[in-house]
Amino acid sequence: MAQSTTAYAPPDPTLLLRAREFDREALAELCDRNVGRMYSLCSALLGDSEAAELLVGRALLRALDGLDGFTGDGAGFDLWVLRLAAAEAARYRPQTAGIRADLARLNHQEFELLALRVLGEVDTDHLAPALGMRAVALRSQLAGALRRIDGAVGGSGNADLRLFDEGVDRVSRGADPQRTAASLSAPPDALTLLRTVAEVRGLLQDEVPESATIRLRTAFLAAGAERRTQWVRRHQRPATVPGIDSRRYPNRMGAALALGVAAGLALLVGLMLTGLSVFADPDSPFYPIKRFGEAALIAVDGDALSRAQLEIRLAQVREREAEDMASRGDGVRTVDAMSDRYDLLRDASRDLIASQTRNSTWKSSRDKLFDEASHPTTVVQRDLRVTGQNSSADQVAQLSKAYESDRKQLDPQLGHPTPSPGAPQSTG
Repeated sequence: MAQSTTAYAPPDPTLLLRAREFDREALAELCDRNVGRMYSLCSALLGDSEAAELLVGRALLRALDGLDGFTGDGAGFDLWVLRLAAAEAARYRPQTAGIRADLARLNHQEFELLALRVLGEVDTDHLAPALGMRAVALRSQLAGALRRIDGAVGGSGNADLRLFDEGVDRVSRGADPQRTAASLSAPPDALTLLRTVAEVRGLLQDEVPESATIRLRTAFLAAGAERRTQWVRRHQRPATVPGIDSRRYPNRMGAALALGVAAGLALLVGLMLTGLSVFADPDSPFYPIKRFGEAALIAVDGDALSRAQLEIRLAQVREREAEDMASRGDGVRTVDAMSDRYDLLRDASRDLIASQTRNSTWKSSRDKLFDEASHPTTVVQRDLRVTGQNSSADQVAQLSKAYESDRKQLDPQLGHPTPSPGAPQSTG
């Protein structure tokens, strides 16, 4: 059975400092510490070794790109990358049967919580702050998620679930659910919930394929080497010759003129790159510039309503990109575009909910969001299947299904009734 994510030695305190400089040995250590746990979690959730390897690779690249902004310690990093893997699995959620089909009924937050708490064995004291929750709320939500898997209804009320939480740990380590539940007074359905814990734990494989970890490690270090080259270029200083002073301008006017010329050239180049990137497709070398510009526009917009309008427009762009990539048979970029689209729609909903303005502009934006959110993915899925990208088509369907689940919580806060069970789904 996979080892607990909390049962490892503390890392070298300089490890993350070196990793932020994309030092190969530091990156290799971080990868070796986490790739097995990430793969075990994704493989258990998906039941597909190829898909698990793909999603772990994506999560590792996201971690690599986010290293510079990560501010925690080594243990925090290990939990962070495991969360990235769980989030990737939550977006994927292929159509399957058995307990995995039951897991697919959970919303993203419940799915991630259960994956980390039960499969990842991350204890509540570490997981609650990472998810921005109080421990008592996390325990209650975990019990609720386990009930939804089993198709049960009801709740734990105000019961103290600390002993039940400890029971989850014991069952995860192999204890018998019936014996463990016998010592608990709450919740009343503790035996059923702990049996579900044991069933979910049964999805874990005994071993992680060595070939998969080697491929993931090799790809991760190769990507790190590329970023190391870029990092060195950004931080290198001009070479100096002993005994020869650096070039100095004769006066401030000359320095100002030189800086002005340099700034003008930089602005010109920046405008040219920006203009080229506006219409860049996901497979274009200018696409990262386009996405960086979009992210900057969202970040600097302090008005929730205005930000929501921008996010809705960008969601439209992602849909067009997904349709274009699907028609070309590029399944990976299609899934990425659709995943980003749904993230933008979720963010737009939250921004509209947070907006203090509820005028006609707000209502118009809300209606636009509802219209955009109801677009089916039929064309995208059809084009993917026509080009042989069946796995990507299934991923798009699961992304749509997960978003529909999240809408049930977001839409009522925007004054929109929850879709009835007979309403048409956006998966087409």
